[in-house]
Amino acid sequence: MARKPRPIDPTEGPLQAFAYDLRAVREDAGSPTYRVLAARAGFGATTLSDAAGGVRQPSLEVTLAYVGACGGDVELWERRWHALEQELTERRAETESEAPADGDAPSVPAARAEPRSESRPEPEAEAECGPEPERGREKEREREQDRERIPGPTGGPVGAAVDGLADDGGEVLPPALGDGPEDAVEAGRFRRLPAVLTVVVVALAVGVSALVLPKMLGRSASGVAASAGATPSATVVPPCADYGGSGAFSGTTYLTTTRVRAQPSITADTLQQYTPGCRVEFMGYCIGEVVSDGTSGTPDMRWFQVRGGGVTSSAVIHGNPPKGMKPTDCQGGVGMPSAISFTVSQPMGSMDTVELRASGAQLGIVGYAGYFVAGGLAAPNPQWQQIGFTDQKDHPSFVQTWRLGPVRSELALKGDITVVAVACMGGEGPTGIYDARHYRPGVEGELPAAELSPAEAAAASIAACGFPRTG
Repeated sequence: MARKPRPIDPTEGPLQAFAYDLRAVREDAGSPTYRVLAARAGFGATTLSDAAGGVRQPSLEVTLAYVGACGGDVELWERRWHALEQELTERRAETESEAPADGDAPSVPAARAEPRSESRPEPEAEAECGPEPERGREKEREREQDRERIPGPTGGPVGAAVDGLADDGGEVLPPALGDGPEDAVEAGRFRRLPAVLTVVVVALAVGVSALVLPKMLGRSASGVAASAGATPSATVVPPCADYGGSGAFSGTTYLTTTRVRAQPSITADTLQQYTPGCRVEFMGYCIGEVVSDGTSGTPDMRWFQVRGGGVTSSAVIHGNPPKGMKPTDCQGGVGMPSAISFTVSQPMGSMDTVELRASGAQLGIVGYAGYFVAGGLAAPNPQWQQIGFTDQKDHPSFVQTWRLGPVRSELALKGDITVVAVACMGGEGPTGIYDARHYRPGVEGELPAAELSPAEAAAASIAACGFPRTG
């Protein structure tokens, strides 16, 4: 049994609220395990769990991978991450500005005064952790990493900017002090570092705001940086590839890395890579290797043809081709399914289930559906209901187990139920190739054929190839 996560109070602060809402995204996705999310997102389960732990801010890349794996709004969470980054930066600036002034410091002989080393644990950290000095050093290292994330006036971290502070003569202040009277003067200069650091951090917070706020409003962060003469921060996402013009349809990337390949196979050469949140134009799609959908985990064998060359799996893109669009040929692709049929068998020792087994030409994914009452006789209007959605990787020969308990009463009244097996390309992607049969209790092997009107066949195919419902 998985360990219950540590409770988070979203009112404690912005970091806790961010983690609290991240957990809500996972809950809305049906609370998949972190191991399942790791397989979708490309990050370890521990990394994803820490992202929603509320202890430290996760990286932008991890956040978007977490949200994308849960099927959340990646663009919204990219804005939320930048807003959190800005707020945490401002809070760090306020903390630095509340440092005690020179007059509040205890009086010590100038010749013996030493500048505090950034690598030395602060007294309050040691007091908080009791007799464990290593814990104090660990907390100091975390504060050091936080400081390094804030870009300095030359594009480097704040610590580097402080090390390079010069006196009025342009000379860099020495890191160590001696015992002479001239060294006492230098000691006084070093005691002024907290105030200088405060000014630097506040100025940096303003600069970060200039980069982040325009991005939240939909403007280009790189354009703002160019006009203001500022150095972009390391969190600015590289621009998405733009080949000019629009395609037949478009979709949005959401995984940490979306690869455009030379052929429709996960082992084909990579031509380019997209970051999360890129809107990509597609000229059409072809059929290739079956890939598990990054959001639902269901199989998909459609590969979208990228404007500019190459293909990328439909399983890692938010978006579908227009209804009615037919697949085209592409290098390394496979042909469309052309035939399908199915049989029924009774598993040994089971009286309440049957197994549906499909076969055919160039099948990659098969969906099953039946025409029956969803809620039993209390809701007497039958409709097409999905029975299963599977590929050969998880179920050899496209075997699907069907439990008859919910339809026993209907079978007793009607005598049979119409069942179809449909060749699918992926979720919401029927091919038009199907086989319809009348199922009767006790009958095994090939069932009597059923005739469907075009409207009935379309409804049955949509139900069979739809994304499986999880709740």
